[in-house]
Amino acid sequence: MTGDGDGKVVIPLASEGVSITKREVVTGRSQIRLVTDAVEEQLQTTLNAENVEIRRIPVNRHIEPGSRPPEMRTEDGIVIIPVIEEVAVIEKRLVLKEELHIHRHK
Repeated sequence: MTGDGDGKVVIPLASEGVSITKREVVTGRSQIRLVTDAVEEQLQTTLNAENVEIRRIPVNRHIEPGSRPPEMRTEDGIVIIPVIEEVAVIEKRLVLKEELHIHRHK
């Protein structure tokens, strides 16, 4: 602090400031290299062949209402797949509506 002769006191002001910056720094590098080798080679192998025979066996059996349809099954190495058809049934029935009673009097 300094003073003048007229009683004034001068106080020097101090100012502090912080400036923060960010910079990218390379600390290490990775390098990937892909090398492909092509090799031509003749191979001999035996190819297997398989033939499939499909037979359609007509069954024409009614499945009772409420029962489960047959499932796919294997019997003696044969795969059996049931083919089911839904059919609308129209039924004709005789219904006794009334009786006519005819009584003859002589």
